[in-house]
Amino acid sequence: MKFSDGMITEESAEKASEIVRQVLEERFKDEDLVFHKVFAEQRFDHDDDEYLEIYIVYEGDWKLLDPGWTKSLIGIISPQLTELGIPYPAGKSFIPKHEWDEIHQS
Repeated sequence: MKFSDGMITEESAEKASEIVRQVLEERFKDEDLVFHKVFAEQRFDHDDDEYLEIYIVYEGDWKLLDPGWTKSLIGIISPQLTELGIPYPAGKSFIPKHEWDEIHQS
């Protein structure tokens, strides 16, 4: 992870990860889903604008991840991201654990 002198710091990215984990665990507390890893990193788009990319590694039935809700996740946490000084919008990816394991075994 490379953190520049931009608005996103390693500390703010870690706090954002914690916020996402709390929201996920609350929303899916009664579902058969496990969130193994939630992490965020500073990224830059094609215009060199800074944004936060959030990766959510999960295990369980992907059908439980309601697309309407997961699509709104960034909007749900945007007030907390703003408080952390993180520019909006952020990106997010839900990655099945088996795919994550395959990628990182190579």
